[in-house]
Amino acid sequence: MMKQLQLMNDEVQSFYEGWQHFYDQVANHNPDQMSLDDYAIPDEDPSPQPVSFEAIQKHLAEKARQGFSEQIRDLIQSYGVSKLSEIKPEDYPKLWKQVDDHG
Repeated sequence: MMKQLQLMNDEVQSFYEGWQHFYDQVANHNPDQMSLDDYAIPDEDPSPQPVSFEAIQKHLAEKARQGFSEQIRDLIQSYGVSKLSEIKPEDYPKLWKQVDDHG
């Protein structure tokens, strides 16, 4: 339950930051002379957020149930290991993104 609340809080915070950027752009410039790029919300922080072993394990199990078992196995092996528990924790965010990109 706490993880779900934290995820929801992160989403709300991200929305707020995007809205604040948009508002600041409009408030500090003449909206009639702004381009679409001026309204654009900056890309998310490129630094990956920490992912726990339990979270990545649950995410991979969900994707496996959706029929991506072979792709997941191949991704895990691309790290030079045979099972998830052998992957370095700092690689979890990258693996998470790779799984989402493949599924």
